[in-house]
Amino acid sequence: MVESPQLAMARVLLWPPGYGIFWAMSTALEIEAAIRTLSAVEREKLIRELPVLLPELGGDLAWNQIIGDPRPRPALTELLDQAEAN
Repeated sequence: MVESPQLAMARVLLWPPGYGIFWAMSTALEIEAAIRTLSAVEREKLIRELPVLLPELGGDLAWNQIIGDPRPRPALTELLDQAEAN
């Protein structure tokens, strides 16, 4: 029996490693395909859960990466300049 992408994603989200049998997706492409099949409600839940699943998405790390990135970001610079001026 072939498992649906939604069920596979649910297993990834609801059955963390170490809790009995754990089915994980084997490639980023499979994960991407499963995400594309999610309903809007399921996608919203995934968005809320991603920082738990991927701690590197946390705010401090993300800001540190932006701050340390040497590439020019004129739109971000303008936005921050406006915020500082107010």
